[in-house]
Amino acid sequence: MCDEIRTEITGKDILIGVFSGEILVPSVPTAIGVAFWAEVENSDEDIGVREYDLRVGVENGQPLPFKVTADIRAPGSSALKIPTIHIPVSGPTVISLELLDGENWRVLKSKKVLLIGQQATT
Repeated sequence: MCDEIRTEITGKDILIGVFSGEILVPSVPTAIGVAFWAEVENSDEDIGVREYDLRVGVENGQPLPFKVTADIRAPGSSALKIPTIHIPVSGPTVISLELLDGENWRVLKSKKVLLIGQQATT
């Protein structure tokens, strides 16, 4: 999870503002801009145009569903890039990127959202 994803003319992806640990906000309610990037492995069975159902889940809130279409042309690794989505949060929560896997939603990545000063001390 990060603030933004950019792609260089060389094809390399640049992740800007990568969230490590919790996402800290100064006050609530607010909207958090989050982009998602993941490297995925594709097999021969994955080749072709595929449509995936995803959603951004917000604990105690409405999920934000969307679809991603991928044109997979060869086996190997590729990047799943989801541009910045603005997620409304009304208090400390957990946000997650989820994939519909058959009949069940599978969490790909999740992060806690906390007010500044609430984060764990180490």
